[in-house]
Amino acid sequence: MIRINSRAAALIAACLVSATPFGAKAQILFPDLFPRPPANVGRPPADVGRPPGDPRQPADRPIQRPPSGRLGDDPGAPGEPRAAPVRPAGEEGLVGTDALLNGSSGRLRLERLGRDHYGLRLKLEGKSVSSPDNGCAVELGISEPVPLVSQGRPAGLPRYSLDSPICPIVFDIVGDAAIVTEPQDCVFQAADCRVSPRGLWGPEGRGLGPRTREIERARGRADGDIRADFRQLMSRMKGTDLQAATAEQANFSSARDVICRSYVAENAHGYCAAKLTEARSAAIRAQLATLPPPERKKSRRQ
Repeated sequence: MIRINSRAAALIAACLVSATPFGAKAQILFPDLFPRPPANVGRPPADVGRPPGDPRQPADRPIQRPPSGRLGDDPGAPGEPRAAPVRPAGEEGLVGTDALLNGSSGRLRLERLGRDHYGLRLKLEGKSVSSPDNGCAVELGISEPVPLVSQGRPAGLPRYSLDSPICPIVFDIVGDAAIVTEPQDCVFQAADCRVSPRGLWGPEGRGLGPRTREIERARGRADGDIRADFRQLMSRMKGTDLQAATAEQANFSSARDVICRSYVAENAHGYCAAKLTEARSAAIRAQLATLPPPERKKSRRQ
């Protein structure tokens, strides 16, 4: 096992990327979990919802509640403004805990370096480049955590990136888990080691049995939020944007199944599916917040 500190890591040659049959499929599926805002809709101004000098993303704009007062009912009517959506949990759930890729390998540990500043200790396990039958491992942040770069909340969840030429990891935080979306593969040439960091990093899979009911409740809430907010989303979109959003939603379940099939004991606890559902819910709400409310129809005078 090769141990590399943050300074040495930046000096190693750039990361090489390869695509295995499963890797190529996952590369298509992961973006579908985080819908992009329509191309013809601008983002909120950078200074909305945050104090001067705050580099973070603006707070979510409030979205409209239908006249019934229940989310998802009569989505085309503007009605009374509904309260801003509940902001997903931030980084606190992941700080100081060890998250494992698919609940079984490696180690991802988020540590607080200061107010709104975080660092990462990371162990990546993979296969030897010269001898694929042999395993290998690379560790980053041995002496001190590697500083992370905040990317705001483009998909409704805290997003961070690792500024590394070898393995520029990008991940979203959802509770006590991290969803690594980039890159697919990295090659540490000095360590003769190829790793695949993409996937869900969370608690040890075989230890999640006692949390099954908690996981089921969280999944149920997220499913309900998705149904309600997606109806709102459809009422505010049209044309190709609506078609793309509908296709993404239709593909979500199968994409989630492909990603979660590798999580240890997933059939017993459903942790991975719950976390990806929570992430999907946050992404839909973030997209909904970028859209203008539906126009109120003028009533005809009798």
